Amino acid sequence: MPGMCPHCGPESQCCMEETNSSCFFLVAYADGSGAQGSLVEDEVQIGDIKTQAAFGGMVTDVGDFQRTGIDGILGLAYPPLACNPTCLKPVFDEIVEQNKVEEDMFTICFAGAGGSLVLGGFDAKMAKSVPFYVPLMKEEDRKYYRVGLSKSLIVGGVELSMPEMKAAVIDSGTTLIVFSDTTFNKLASHLKEKHCDVPDLCERNSWFHEVACFADDEEILDKMPNIEIPFSNGEKLELEARDYLIPFYSDIFKFRCVGISTMGSGSENADVILGNTINTKYLTIYDRKHERMGFALTEKNCGGTAGCSVLKTCADCAANVACAYSYKTKQCFSRAEHDTLMPYPYCHGYFCYCSAEAYMPWRLLLGPLEVIAVIGLLSVVVVFFRRWPRRRVSYERPVGDVEGAVDEEYTTFVE
Repeated sequence: MPGMCPHCGPESQCCMEETNSSCFFLVAYADGSGAQGSLVEDEVQIGDIKTQAAFGGMVTDVGDFQRTGIDGILGLAYPPLACNPTCLKPVFDEIVEQNKVEEDMFTICFAGAGGSLVLGGFDAKMAKSVPFYVPLMKEEDRKYYRVGLSKSLIVGGVELSMPEMKAAVIDSGTTLIVFSDTTFNKLASHLKEKHCDVPDLCERNSWFHEVACFADDEEILDKMPNIEIPFSNGEKLELEARDYLIPFYSDIFKFRCVGISTMGSGSENADVILGNTINTKYLTIYDRKHERMGFALTEKNCGGTAGCSVLKTCADCAANVACAYSYKTKQCFSRAEHDTLMPYPYCHGYFCYCSAEAYMPWRLLLGPLEVIAVIGLLSVVVVFFRRWPRRRVSYERPVGDVEGAVDEEYTTFVE
């Protein structure tokens, strides 16, 4: 891969500049983040599965690559994509070749806060519907999990012709649904023409823009139409407003964000990328043995194997913005079910005082003071919202790397 190798060894290997004994690697993402370092070989363990494999050891990183609570990225795409620039055999391919799993397939389930990865099969307990399958597109040198589309979208029961929607990549390493500019603009125009009963949707400062956010509003969620994505074999994914307007929590407030982005003029590999906006509702079965992708509605908390409930300590629960901790039961719950401004008996984020959890009386005095401060802040916010249209919050996430990397983090900023 020209331009990626800082130093070539005596046999044209891509080497670290400091030494010819270490092979060099570089990964880069669409948000400007990335990492580089040397390749190493060691025993890798995932659950009860152990194997010898080569992988990258990061020496330096740029942008927002290295994040708290994340130890690395596990790439699950096909081998031709594992050249950065030195080509490696991916860890899962090593596991399959050594017959350490029953089948050449894996399943990914997201639970809002965490998720589950099943290597070698599909666990029916994680799904609340029977899976349907879509064949992978025939390719001589397959890199991505590409499936055919029907060149249309169904919005509120109305089929919209989308000639540019011919193929989609299913990618757990992309956070959102990614359309071309043309597809997104057609969708937005249809919504603003046919669904003006939705608050502020058809206003000049409409909140419906790619990766734009607004204060959580049940009326919007109730009135926005379902969006269906049909595959070429007749199967389809159906998303309700609560699926494609994804929740985002700050320390105090809850927002909804348009879980759709654009890829500019398009990609040579796909017309659409189906990322975690899809995967939160549907678990995905990567059935490489039978060259197909499977989808099934996700059971709550992936059938009990993921989600806030698996976080056992106050500190771990508080570190996840989607979770709320109960001082009374000492359990972690979904914040959507226990989101309150009163920091007792449930708390979240910075409102949790885990280090002094055993001593509660002083907290009962501190709690009301916090509530008074929050109410004062809310009063200012209410006045602001009455005088001005909805302010939008935008966020960026790494999209378009389509390497099967499991990376769900993102950054936020206010316009």
